[in-house]
Amino acid sequence: MKGSTFAYVMVGFLIFSAWAHFSNEGSSDNEEMQAQDNGRDIKISEQASMGTYSEREVCKAAVSSMFFHSPSIMNVSKAGDEVYKVSYRRPSDNTLWENKCQLEGNRVHWGVFDGRWRTHEMDGVILFMALGNDLTIQENHNDGSTSVTRFTKQGDGSIVKIDG
Repeated sequence: MKGSTFAYVMVGFLIFSAWAHFSNEGSSDNEEMQAQDNGRDIKISEQASMGTYSEREVCKAAVSSMFFHSPSIMNVSKAGDEVYKVSYRRPSDNTLWENKCQLEGNRVHWGVFDGRWRTHEMDGVILFMALGNDLTIQENHNDGSTSVTRFTKQGDGSIVKIDG
């Protein structure tokens, strides 16, 4: 009796192991499909599609998107080799806000200017993609939700948010 119980347990374990292996084999496809279902169209890439946008302009749009202010109030200056300072006065109370921004591939690293970089695993991930005059900023929040903001570059070089 003990031998047959052991055999049943082993068969069950082997079946479960095979199921677990084969169900995880396509996990990257499942993750990609799940990301698309969540509206996460932009994937992290070492290559960035910049379109007609400079790094300064991508940083301006990213901060504008994250903090829900017009890019027209954002000022961008160089703060280091590849680091930009994006500052603005909040219209509601005229307080000065300063952030730092750096691009790595199509990822936007940011933080409060005198604070830490928001690169912890619990921080959101900001991605961008530009094609011609169109720029998309995608914020992947740590709760699995995604925010997408689209911008376009006007003939005069200004960046405006596209409604919708």
